[in-house]
Amino acid sequence: MNKLLKDSLLPAIVTTVIAFAFNMFVAYFARTDLIIHVGEAVKVKEDYQVSVGFFNQGKKDIHKLNMILPVDIELSDINTSDPIMIRSLTGGGQNSFELGGISKSQKVQMTILFPEDVDPAKLNFLSSDISIGVKQFDGMEAPGTKELRSTLVQAVIYLIIFLGFNIYFKNQFLKLDKKALEHQTQASQQIEEFRNEIKQTSGMYEERIKILNSMQDIAEQQTSSLKKRLDEIESRVVKTRIIHARRIYEYKKELSYWRDTVRKIIYNAGMSEREANKMLEQISVNLKTHRTQKEEHDLESLIMLEEMYAYKNTEKSKE
Repeated sequence: MNKLLKDSLLPAIVTTVIAFAFNMFVAYFARTDLIIHVGEAVKVKEDYQVSVGFFNQGKKDIHKLNMILPVDIELSDINTSDPIMIRSLTGGGQNSFELGGISKSQKVQMTILFPEDVDPAKLNFLSSDISIGVKQFDGMEAPGTKELRSTLVQAVIYLIIFLGFNIYFKNQFLKLDKKALEHQTQASQQIEEFRNEIKQTSGMYEERIKILNSMQDIAEQQTSSLKKRLDEIESRVVKTRIIHARRIYEYKKELSYWRDTVRKIIYNAGMSEREANKMLEQISVNLKTHRTQKEEHDLESLIMLEEMYAYKNTEKSKE
């Protein structure tokens, strides 16, 4: 059992490390340029203070970011931990400000004083030059910590699933090998017994030789039969993986079709592409189907390789 665990653990760990590195690689290039954490409104004397954290994790400095507030305030009501450019764009019943001068990899903490209680979710941030991710502030978490934790959890799940399947199938193969070895050992013992009897009874030599050859043929047939059964089991496993991969691929195509259909309906209703994507993302959040937002990479190549492997096993079984 220990040897089985050791033989299964190494490929499972290698596969998990590769999956973890790949997920981290994808998460790195798919991340947003600017992460904004918006805190809850806290009463300070007669005013309400909202904390806003900015982290520029993009590849360039940020020179233009519009911040739209739900109520009018003065420029003096805004304070930052580091000096950045803040320009008032007040008008239209709302208070708007243009922010700039946030360097690459820079973290900036901002506090805003409001004369009345406000909903932090109504603070809007817009920019046509960069991608923005706004999150509710629940304690300053290091940038990328949530993504790293999610990737680690996925890697651990991959490790457990792969290790379980690997141990299960290797255990099945070992049982079959053990049975084959037992049959072969029994046949060899019987052959040896017959040879000893032949030496003792020379008068029945020819007859015993025929029996010996017959027993040897039976042993070879049993060994060959067990080998074919092993090949059949391996072929079934491959076919099952192909069926599951194809089914996932077809579900993914159908899901993409319905997503595009819903987007067209939303566009016809007069909503923007961003609003449509946000609505679809909210649906995934409510249903807890976050994985549907990610692309399954090279699924068709996986199916093709599995089919080639299955064909090879089929030809091998025919031989």
